[in-house]
Amino acid sequence: MKRPAFAFALLALAAVLQWALPVSLAVQSERTLREGTRYYLRTAPVDPVDAFRGRYVALSFEGLRVAVPAGAGLQAGDRVCVLLTTGPDRFVRFGAPQREPPTQGDYLIARIAWIDAAQVATLRLPFDRYYLEERAAPAAERAYRDAHRAGAERGDAYVSVRVRDGHAVLEELFIGNVPVRRLLAAGGG
Repeated sequence: MKRPAFAFALLALAAVLQWALPVSLAVQSERTLREGTRYYLRTAPVDPVDAFRGRYVALSFEGLRVAVPAGAGLQAGDRVCVLLTTGPDRFVRFGAPQREPPTQGDYLIARIAWIDAAQVATLRLPFDRYYLEERAAPAAERAYRDAHRAGAERGDAYVSVRVRDGHAVLEELFIGNVPVRRLLAAGGG
């Protein structure tokens, strides 16, 4: 192959590869939203000073502490698969972290943030931000913070997530059982 033709072929290959990754990630997320199983996760209060940056609401979740199986050899930073089950209150329960996907049931790929002396791991989920339009975000952050004030009803703020083959996509933030976008459109924020 002549040198200019070879250089052009390499340039064309680089251009294709440059677009392949973002397109495949977008396709995977859209497919998960369309075909994934819906789960609900309760949110937990966050530090109101650092709860909002730019155009998103920072999220924290309840129930992220799970027992590490004896002899699992897991440590902070490890990528793990966590089996998802739904409790009687419809909210998700996380199973024990393991290196390989479970043979049955939906699971989520997460990371271990840390493991304490009692061999209880705290999970770091692949999502911790709910993005909104620039003008709607401050009102959403206020409504989210208010939902976690003392005396707020348990489960007052939560998210729905679609999960498919370990891949998760954050679908909606709910405050008082109402999607936050609808709440803000109605002037409830």
